[in-house]
Amino acid sequence: MNLWLTDPHSNETTDTHRHAEGEIKVKYHPHAECPDKFMSAAEYRRESRSVDDVPMQFPLPPWSPFLSRIDFEIAKLLMDAGMNKALLARAIALFRRCQAAESEDDVFSITDYAHLRRMWRLASTKRTGVRRQPY
Repeated sequence: MNLWLTDPHSNETTDTHRHAEGEIKVKYHPHAECPDKFMSAAEYRRESRSVDDVPMQFPLPPWSPFLSRIDFEIAKLLMDAGMNKALLARAIALFRRCQAAESEDDVFSITDYAHLRRMWRLASTKRTGVRRQPY
């Protein structure tokens, strides 16, 4: 059996461990703040299953650092639209207004592209028509 001693000048503990031939020492990064682990080869194989066998656990949601998924999705849409800073500010202000919905005029009711086109077509009939005449 071998005797493993930790360095007295390091941040690690100074515990001693006697280990058997073929035993594996798992040493973690100091920032992990995990103690070293000693195990048999069989234990090591059990603990180091393939990544597919271990369910992934994320401490933060995938849309982090955005506070919500909808924040991320709207931000991505606005950036993908290639708007300049002024248009982005207007769009964000409109989204905020819809979110607050302080009056019935602030409720967003358009459901899809066809609805949007139909509304613009109806709105266009409310304007005075323009007729070009030669001089």
